Amino acid sequence: MTKRQIRKTAYNSIVKEGKSHQDTFDTITQNTNQDQEWVAKEVAKYPGSLLSENQKTLKMIYIGLLGILVILRCISMIAIAGDGNLNKGILSVFILIAVLIPGLGIYGAVTNKVDVYRSMAILSIIGIARSIQYIDMVNNPISLIGLFPLFGIIILGFYIPTKLRTNYHIKIVEEDNNGETKKVKKYVFDETLKNSSPELLDDI
Repeated sequence: MTKRQIRKTAYNSIVKEGKSHQDTFDTITQNTNQDQEWVAKEVAKYPGSLLSENQKTLKMIYIGLLGILVILRCISMIAIAGDGNLNKGILSVFILIAVLIPGLGIYGAVTNKVDVYRSMAILSIIGIARSIQYIDMVNNPISLIGLFPLFGIIILGFYIPTKLRTNYHIKIVEEDNNGETKKVKKYVFDETLKNSSPELLDDI
């Protein structure tokens, strides 16, 4: 299995099929020669259903910030067009980009595509760096308001994945190999009921 196939398999197994991280890791490592430490890190970053539900509030705030960003950018583009600085064709392209990129962030949050959080944070850092040079902080300080959603997206973009991550530890175990005892590393995921549904928890 390639690294891309491993990521896809881990996502489908944990997020879509609701399997445990341990079962997912064990299945993948039986079918690949990739480094187990790397596989463990990839498997750990996809959240089970309960863990995802526990972080629902943070994810909604994140989605809200992306929505605000879309609105602010569209208003800005329309205002520029009203000054006659942009023709309708270019304006349409800019609005499409302004909606498409945050839209990908919203899609990633809704579908638990955790890699999207970091990508959006990096794009937001680039956006701030490019916007700062055009903002007149002395004569028009209110223009800084448009940067606040970006700061929130950056912070949550790096923070949320850490809350969705399932930790694991390495245990040394002895295994018999053709009559010879060998010590091997075993990756054990700390995921007590993290993939269980809220209904099952209520019955415990």
